Amino acid sequence: MTIQVDINSDIGEGVGDDEHVKAHGALSNAACTDAMIANAIAAAIKAVDLHLAFMVLPQTELARAADRAGLRPIHEIYADRGYQDDAQLLSRCVSGAVLHDADEIARRVLRMVTEQSIVTASGKTIPTPVDSVCVNGDTPGAVEIARAVRTTLEQIGVTISPFS
Repeated sequence: MTIQVDINSDIGEGVGDDEHVKAHGALSNAACTDAMIANAIAAAIKAVDLHLAFMVLPQTELARAADRAGLRPIHEIYADRGYQDDAQLLSRCVSGAVLHDADEIARRVLRMVTEQSIVTASGKTIPTPVDSVCVNGDTPGAVEIARAVRTTLEQIGVTISPFS
């Protein structure tokens, strides 16, 4: 079985001819746990273009809303962020929420991509599809992290390819 994954970053958002949409920041955080907000976002996207790929945090209300609306969900994990046991991102105020060691991050992403799961800060594994890996552009060392992730994935034969 060949594994294929996209690698993205939030640098340059809105540049070019994007064929995807992604809730961001506080809106995304709220939509991940509130079905009403998630459904409203999915309905708005569907009204604009049913064929847009909708990048969602797996195992959240946002992912479920994409499915209910008949949108194409792209399940996105974050390379450089810690996860809670409910598959939500750890608050940036919590120690360990933002990860910095490029090699450790690459090994963690390798596990998540090959096992199709989220690995939480406590070590819990949550099965989920993984279509895209995001490296936050504002994380110190983001370029080094992205290189390490890509190199590590390619070394075991994972195909890096855009989801669209």
